[in-house]
Parts: sequence; C-alpha cells; structure tokens
Amino acid sequence: AKSKTKCVIFSKKIKDRVDVTPIKLNGDDLPWLAEVKHLGNLLECDNSMKRDLIEMISGSLHPKVMLASRYSGFVKSLLSSPKYPVRVLASLISNDLRTVMGRSLSGIGKECSMTGCDLSLLSSAVIK
Repeated sequence: AKSKTKCVIFSKKIKDRVDVTPIKLNGDDLPWLAEVKHLGNLLECDNSMKRDLIEMISGSLHPKVMLASRYSGFVKSLLSSPKYPVRVLASLISNDLRTVMGRSLSGIGKECSMTGCDLSLLSSAVIK
C-alpha cells in the first residue's frame, strides 16, 4: 500500500543521510526524501529552507549570503588592483588554504558547490 508519509533527515552533513535504517509503517518501509512540500513550503534536508524563510520575511538576502557576496567582491578588487604587489599577493593567497583568505574562499565555494575549481572565480551572482 502506498503511503503519503515521507521521511526527511535535516542535516547539512551528507554522511548523516546515507545508509539510514528504514522506518516502517504497517510493515512497509517509508521513503527517505531530500525535500518535501509542507503547507506550500519546500523543506530541504540541508536546512536551506531556513535561509529562504529569513529572506522571504525580511525581504533581503540572508546576512551570510550578503557577507559572502561582499567578501567575494573584495577579493576580486584585490585581484584586479592597479598595484602590482597587491595583485600578486592576493593571487598567491586566494587558493592557499593555510591563509584566512584561502580558507574563507574555500568555505564559500563549498557552500556554493564549487569545490575543485579556482575559487577566485566566485562571483556575487554565484553566491546569491
């Protein structure tokens, strides 16, 4: 028998959502979903609905998105600076995970699903 009941694990960690023991209802396994619609809202397993809700209520971007977008713009301004030493230093540290800039760009890239590419290519449009 088909059930309208669905299961979702709310966690940003993928490992928390893999190989999960099935939940049974009347002897049947309930399906695990990455997202479900509830009262017109899309609830996603990675908790991104929280950001969407904040943006919808406030009418502006989530502060985390705003800061990441501004930081990306700041890094771009360093990479295109008219001063040669600033450009060189920025290009050296932007992909070096031992630096604050490198780790920050890497974290923003992971949030935007951009791992494994030149993180200095992050743009405000990609982040938003």
